[in-house]
Amino acid sequence: MSINEKLDNLFEEWIKDYPEHEKQKFCRDGLVYKRLEENSDYDIEQEWNSAPRKILFLLKDQNDQGQTDKENQVGSDLRHWLDGDSEICKNNCKIKGRFIKRIAQLLYLLSYWTPDNNINFGEHVGRKDKVVRDCFNSVPFALVESKKLIGTSSISEEELKKAIEKDSVKLKKELDILNPNIIVCFGTPQYEYIKDFYFKDITPDISINHPYENDPEVNCMLDYYSEKKIIIIHSFHPSVRKANWIICEKVFSPFKELINNYGIELKSNK
Repeated sequence: MSINEKLDNLFEEWIKDYPEHEKQKFCRDGLVYKRLEENSDYDIEQEWNSAPRKILFLLKDQNDQGQTDKENQVGSDLRHWLDGDSEICKNNCKIKGRFIKRIAQLLYLLSYWTPDNNINFGEHVGRKDKVVRDCFNSVPFALVESKKLIGTSSISEEELKKAIEKDSVKLKKELDILNPNIIVCFGTPQYEYIKDFYFKDITPDISINHPYENDPEVNCMLDYYSEKKIIIIHSFHPSVRKANWIICEKVFSPFKELINNYGIELKSNK
Protein backbone atom coordinates (compact mmCIF):
# COMPACT_ATOMS: atom_id res chain seq x y z
CA MET A 1 0.00 0.00 0.00
CA SER A 2 1.39 3.41 -0.99
CA ILE A 3 1.87 6.30 1.41
CA ASN A 4 -1.01 8.29 -0.05
CA GLU A 5 -3.26 5.20 0.10
CA LYS A 6 -2.40 4.84 3.78
CA LEU A 7 -3.26 8.50 4.22
CA ASP A 8 -6.61 8.01 2.46
CA ASN A 9 -7.47 5.26 4.93
CA LEU A 10 -6.46 7.52 7.82
CA PHE A 11 -8.56 10.38 6.44
CA GLU A 12 -11.64 8.16 6.17
CA GLU A 13 -11.32 7.44 9.89
CA TRP A 14 -10.42 11.03 10.69
CA ILE A 15 -13.50 12.48 8.99
CA LYS A 16 -15.69 10.42 11.31
CA ASP A 17 -14.49 12.59 14.20
CA TYR A 18 -16.39 15.56 12.76
CA PRO A 19 -20.13 16.37 12.83
CA GLU A 20 -22.07 15.51 9.68
CA HIS A 21 -22.38 19.15 8.57
CA GLU A 22 -18.58 19.60 8.69
CA LYS A 23 -17.41 16.43 6.97
CA GLN A 24 -17.37 18.05 3.50
CA LYS A 25 -15.00 20.76 4.79
CA PHE A 26 -12.23 18.21 5.45
CA CYS A 27 -8.99 18.80 3.52
CA ARG A 28 -6.81 15.96 2.40
CA ASP A 29 -3.06 16.36 1.97
CA GLY A 30 0.24 14.48 1.87
CA LEU A 31 2.72 13.82 -0.94
CA VAL A 32 2.16 16.31 -3.74
CA TYR A 33 1.69 14.68 -7.14
CA LYS A 34 3.65 16.08 -10.08
CA ARG A 35 2.32 16.84 -13.54
CA LEU A 36 5.29 15.07 -15.12
CA GLU A 37 4.04 11.74 -13.71
CA GLU A 38 1.58 11.59 -16.62
CA ASN A 39 4.22 11.25 -19.34
CA SER A 40 7.26 9.68 -17.67
CA ASP A 41 8.44 6.99 -15.31
CA TYR A 42 8.37 9.47 -12.41
CA ASP A 43 6.71 7.98 -9.33
CA ILE A 44 6.15 10.28 -6.37
CA GLU A 45 6.29 7.41 -3.88
CA GLN A 46 9.58 6.12 -5.21
CA GLU A 47 11.05 9.61 -5.40
CA TRP A 48 10.04 10.39 -1.82
CA ASN A 49 11.37 7.13 -0.41
CA SER A 50 14.73 7.58 -2.12
CA ALA A 51 15.10 11.31 -1.39
CA PRO A 52 17.89 12.11 1.12
CA ARG A 53 15.88 15.13 2.26
CA LYS A 54 12.19 14.45 2.79
CA ILE A 55 10.77 17.94 3.28
CA LEU A 56 7.33 18.48 4.78
CA PHE A 57 5.67 21.90 5.06
CA LEU A 58 3.28 22.09 8.01
CA LEU A 59 0.67 24.68 7.07
CA LYS A 60 -2.19 26.27 9.03
CA ASP A 61 -5.46 25.53 7.22
CA GLN A 62 -6.74 25.60 3.67
CA ASN A 63 -7.96 28.97 2.43
CA ASP A 64 -10.09 28.91 -0.69
CA GLN A 65 -10.96 32.49 -1.52
CA GLY A 66 -13.32 31.36 -4.25
CA GLN A 67 -15.74 29.93 -1.72
CA THR A 68 -17.94 32.68 -0.37
CA ASP A 69 -20.60 30.49 1.24
CA LYS A 70 -18.78 29.67 4.47
CA GLU A 71 -21.52 27.35 5.71
CA ASN A 72 -21.16 25.12 2.67
CA GLN A 73 -17.42 25.21 2.05
CA VAL A 74 -15.93 22.09 0.52
CA GLY A 75 -12.39 21.00 1.29
CA SER A 76 -10.03 19.85 -1.45
CA ASP A 77 -6.90 17.71 -1.74
CA LEU A 78 -3.54 19.49 -1.58
CA ARG A 79 -1.86 16.49 -3.16
CA HIS A 80 -3.25 17.76 -6.49
CA TRP A 81 -1.75 21.24 -6.17
CA LEU A 82 0.43 20.70 -9.23
CA ASP A 83 -1.19 18.03 -11.40
CA GLY A 84 -4.77 19.26 -11.70
CA ASP A 85 -6.37 20.78 -14.80
CA SER A 86 -7.52 24.03 -13.20
CA GLU A 87 -5.88 27.37 -13.89
CA ILE A 88 -4.89 27.50 -10.23
CA CYS A 89 -2.92 24.26 -10.56
CA LYS A 90 -1.26 25.42 -13.78
CA ASN A 91 -0.29 28.70 -12.09
CA ASN A 92 1.06 26.75 -9.12
CA CYS A 93 3.39 24.91 -11.50
CA LYS A 94 4.58 28.30 -12.74
CA ILE A 95 5.07 29.39 -9.09
CA LYS A 96 2.77 32.35 -9.61
CA GLY A 97 1.74 34.13 -6.44
CA ARG A 98 3.65 35.01 -3.27
CA PHE A 99 2.46 32.03 -1.23
CA ILE A 100 3.48 29.38 -3.77
CA LYS A 101 6.70 31.11 -4.76
CA ARG A 102 8.00 31.24 -1.21
CA ILE A 103 7.32 27.56 -0.61
CA ALA A 104 9.11 26.78 -3.87
CA GLN A 105 12.08 28.92 -2.87
CA LEU A 106 12.36 27.18 0.50
CA LEU A 107 12.12 23.77 -1.17
CA TYR A 108 14.94 24.69 -3.55
CA LEU A 109 17.26 25.97 -0.82
CA LEU A 110 16.60 23.10 1.59
CA SER A 111 16.83 20.46 -1.15
CA TYR A 112 20.05 21.49 -2.89
CA TRP A 113 22.28 23.40 -0.48
CA THR A 114 25.42 21.67 0.80
CA PRO A 115 28.71 23.11 2.07
CA ASP A 116 30.15 22.26 -1.37
CA ASN A 117 27.17 23.64 -3.29
CA ASN A 118 26.91 26.99 -1.57
CA ILE A 119 23.75 28.34 -3.17
CA ASN A 120 22.21 31.46 -1.67
CA PHE A 121 19.01 33.45 -1.95
CA GLY A 122 20.31 36.54 -3.73
CA GLU A 123 22.33 34.89 -6.48
CA HIS A 124 20.60 31.55 -7.03
CA VAL A 125 17.01 31.97 -5.94
CA GLY A 126 15.77 35.55 -5.83
CA ARG A 127 16.29 36.21 -9.55
CA LYS A 128 16.21 32.71 -11.02
CA ASP A 129 12.61 31.56 -11.12
CA LYS A 130 13.31 28.82 -13.66
CA VAL A 131 15.63 26.78 -11.41
CA VAL A 132 13.21 27.18 -8.51
CA ARG A 133 10.25 26.23 -10.71
CA ASP A 134 12.04 23.14 -12.07
CA CYS A 135 12.81 22.02 -8.52
CA PHE A 136 9.22 22.61 -7.39
CA ASN A 137 7.87 20.48 -10.23
CA SER A 138 10.27 17.58 -9.78
CA VAL A 139 11.59 17.29 -6.20
CA PRO A 140 9.14 15.42 -3.92
CA PHE A 141 7.67 17.26 -0.95
CA ALA A 142 4.70 16.96 1.38
CA LEU A 143 2.06 19.49 2.40
CA VAL A 144 0.08 18.99 5.59
CA GLU A 145 -2.64 21.23 7.00
CA SER A 146 -2.57 21.45 10.81
CA LYS A 147 -6.28 22.29 10.91
CA LYS A 148 -8.08 19.90 8.60
CA LEU A 149 -11.29 21.87 8.05
CA ILE A 150 -11.20 24.57 5.39
CA GLY A 151 -10.91 28.10 6.79
CA THR A 152 -10.72 31.68 5.59
CA SER A 153 -7.89 34.10 4.86
CA SER A 154 -6.84 34.28 8.51
CA ILE A 155 -6.93 32.23 11.70
CA SER A 156 -5.92 33.20 15.22
CA GLU A 157 -3.16 31.29 16.98
CA GLU A 158 -5.64 30.33 19.69
CA GLU A 159 -8.07 28.80 17.19
CA LEU A 160 -5.26 26.96 15.46
CA LYS A 161 -3.93 25.60 18.76
CA LYS A 162 -7.39 24.27 19.65
CA ALA A 163 -7.73 22.57 16.26
CA ILE A 164 -4.27 20.99 16.57
CA GLU A 165 -5.00 19.81 20.10
CA LYS A 166 -8.27 18.21 18.97
CA ASP A 167 -6.58 16.34 16.13
CA SER A 168 -3.17 15.83 17.75
CA VAL A 169 -3.23 12.02 17.72
CA LYS A 170 -4.41 11.68 14.12
CA LEU A 171 -1.99 14.40 13.00
CA LYS A 172 0.85 12.43 14.56
CA LYS A 173 -0.29 9.33 12.67
CA GLU A 174 -0.21 11.30 9.43
CA LEU A 175 3.32 12.54 10.09
CA ASP A 176 4.42 9.01 11.01
CA ILE A 177 3.07 7.69 7.70
CA LEU A 178 4.89 10.39 5.73
CA ASN A 179 8.06 10.02 7.83
CA PRO A 180 9.82 13.26 6.78
CA ASN A 181 13.26 14.22 8.04
CA ILE A 182 12.80 18.00 7.62
CA ILE A 183 9.63 19.65 8.92
CA VAL A 184 9.12 23.35 8.22
CA CYS A 185 6.50 24.74 10.60
CA PHE A 186 4.68 27.74 9.14
CA GLY A 187 3.80 29.20 12.54
CA THR A 188 4.37 28.93 16.27
CA PRO A 189 1.40 26.61 17.10
CA GLN A 190 2.71 24.02 14.62
CA TYR A 191 6.27 24.36 15.95
CA GLU A 192 5.10 23.94 19.54
CA TYR A 193 2.98 20.92 18.58
CA ILE A 194 5.97 19.14 17.04
CA LYS A 195 8.17 19.91 20.05
CA ASP A 196 5.60 19.30 22.80
CA PHE A 197 3.46 16.48 21.39
CA TYR A 198 5.10 14.79 18.42
CA PHE A 199 8.41 14.67 20.32
CA LYS A 200 6.84 14.51 23.76
CA ASP A 201 9.40 13.62 26.47
CA ILE A 202 12.22 13.76 23.90
CA THR A 203 14.77 16.54 24.21
CA PRO A 204 16.37 17.80 20.99
CA ASP A 205 20.09 17.10 20.75
CA ILE A 206 20.70 20.45 19.08
CA SER A 207 18.65 23.63 19.42
CA ILE A 208 19.36 26.84 17.55
CA ASN A 209 17.57 29.94 18.78
CA HIS A 210 19.06 33.36 18.10
CA PRO A 211 18.46 36.52 16.02
CA TYR A 212 19.45 36.42 12.37
CA GLU A 213 22.75 38.28 12.05
CA ASN A 214 21.54 40.64 9.31
CA ASP A 215 18.18 41.42 10.93
CA PRO A 216 17.91 41.20 14.75
CA GLU A 217 14.11 41.22 14.54
CA VAL A 218 14.13 37.86 12.73
CA ASN A 219 14.69 34.93 15.07
CA CYS A 220 16.23 31.67 13.82
CA MET A 221 14.69 28.62 15.49
CA LEU A 222 15.62 25.01 14.70
CA ASP A 223 15.76 21.71 16.59
CA TYR A 224 17.47 18.47 15.65
CA TYR A 225 16.42 15.10 17.09
CA SER A 226 19.16 12.53 16.49
CA GLU A 227 17.01 9.58 17.60
CA LYS A 228 14.78 10.01 14.54
CA LYS A 229 17.21 12.14 12.53
CA ILE A 230 14.54 14.83 12.08
CA ILE A 231 15.09 18.57 11.72
CA ILE A 232 12.25 20.94 12.63
CA ILE A 233 12.42 24.60 11.65
CA HIS A 234 10.22 27.53 12.69
CA SER A 235 9.13 29.66 9.75
CA PHE A 236 7.02 32.69 9.05
CA HIS A 237 3.83 31.89 7.17
CA PRO A 238 4.41 32.24 3.39
CA SER A 239 1.68 34.87 3.10
CA VAL A 240 3.20 37.23 5.69
CA ARG A 241 4.02 40.72 4.46
CA LYS A 242 7.80 40.56 4.66
CA ALA A 243 10.52 40.53 2.02
CA ASN A 244 11.11 37.19 0.29
CA TRP A 245 14.72 37.02 1.47
CA ILE A 246 13.60 37.35 5.12
CA ILE A 247 11.13 34.47 4.73
CA CYS A 248 13.87 32.29 3.27
CA GLU A 249 16.71 33.26 5.58
CA LYS A 250 14.71 32.61 8.75
CA VAL A 251 14.56 28.97 7.65
CA PHE A 252 17.72 28.65 5.58
CA SER A 253 20.19 30.33 7.96
CA PRO A 254 19.77 27.92 10.92
CA PHE A 255 19.67 24.97 8.50
CA LYS A 256 23.10 25.93 7.16
CA GLU A 257 24.33 26.53 10.70
CA LEU A 258 23.24 23.05 11.76
CA ILE A 259 25.20 21.36 8.98
CA ASN A 260 28.23 23.66 9.03
CA ASN A 261 28.72 23.92 12.78
CA TYR A 262 27.47 20.62 14.14
CA GLY A 263 28.70 18.12 11.59
CA ILE A 264 25.25 16.85 10.60
CA GLU A 265 25.53 15.02 7.27
CA LEU A 266 22.58 15.22 4.90
CA LYS A 267 23.00 14.45 1.22
CA SER A 268 21.50 16.84 -1.32
CA ASN A 269 18.39 15.96 -3.31
CA LYS A 270 20.27 16.83 -6.50
